[in-house]
Amino acid sequence: IPGAHIRQISMIWQMPSSASTWRSKSPQYLSHVFGHEGPNSLFSLLVKEGLATWISSGSAQKLDQSFDQFSIDIGPTEKGE
Repeated sequence: IPGAHIRQISMIWQMPSSASTWRSKSPQYLSHVFGHEGPNSLFSLLVKEGLATWISSGSAQKLDQSFDQFSIDIGPTEKGE
């Protein structure tokens, strides 16, 4: 939408590669913990406080699996911005 104001907070961390420890599924675990939208989650607290309307998290291997990149994206409300 041209001229629309879209609110988004993005946080990105560089992490050691999970290529050699793929069985532990650490990146997927972190993604689930931060992206979970159920009771007592980070998201439920942000919504309760009127600070956010959505949340997303995930990880990806970068540069031929030399490191992972983990990100959390939040759609803040006007108050949360």
